[in-house]
Amino acid sequence: MDCIAKVAQPVEVVTTAEIDVTGRAVRRDFHYGSHGFNVSLFWSPFLVRANLSNAELGLGLWDMHLDTPDARWAAHIADFDYVVLSGTNWFFRPSVYREGGRVVGRNGGAASGVHNATAEVPVSGAVRAAFRTALGAIAAREGFRGKALVRTVTPAHFENGEWNTGGDCVRTRPFRRGERARDAVVAEFRAAQVDALRETAAASQRNGAELRLLDITEAMELRPDGHPSRYGHPPGGSVEGSFVVDCLHWCLPGAIDLWSELLFQMLVAHQ
Repeated sequence: MDCIAKVAQPVEVVTTAEIDVTGRAVRRDFHYGSHGFNVSLFWSPFLVRANLSNAELGLGLWDMHLDTPDARWAAHIADFDYVVLSGTNWFFRPSVYREGGRVVGRNGGAASGVHNATAEVPVSGAVRAAFRTALGAIAAREGFRGKALVRTVTPAHFENGEWNTGGDCVRTRPFRRGERARDAVVAEFRAAQVDALRETAAASQRNGAELRLLDITEAMELRPDGHPSRYGHPPGGSVEGSFVVDCLHWCLPGAIDLWSELLFQMLVAHQ
């Protein structure tokens, strides 16, 4: 018996032309007509409200409101049956943290100027607070009776240096289990995401929503061979010199196809 694979091609529906300060589209919508299925992608790297201050001075300092969900996605929660949250690495950007409008901390990259007297907060603490706020917004949103999933952090695999100090990822096979210890920062970020989900799970159940963990951290730790390395460049681009070595993002298709498979199985198993 022959098996035939068919890929559905979506139609992109332009609902907004809003571009944020990073130059990315805030929202992109795709419609799969043959399945009556819609997918919306929201660009919100911190999940909470954040604005770039002092951009004109080239400082790139973010004001991050850890107790306020980003309305650009949170206002649309009830429109969807499934919500997938992800994000961690942007939290390394120099940031000042606010709650109730008041400055409550900063990370190490924001240690200059007026914020010298502000207490430094571990980046993982900001991750936990932001995910707790985002999940709390989902749990409290009237009309949402669907499922929300937190996709856990994925590791980088730079060796012999960082992205800007000569690091690269040139391995051609996966690690064996136990061959490499978990990076401490990855462990902290994953724990922050898990804690945030646990802290909001009870409230979501009371309101009819369901929160689940899409835990791909350990699986991706084993795939140092899945990154673009020096080959992640546009068609026709140079391989040498003009592109940063990329051991953070993932080749597509590749190891991250697992995320889609796991997501599909989780949705099917909990309908």
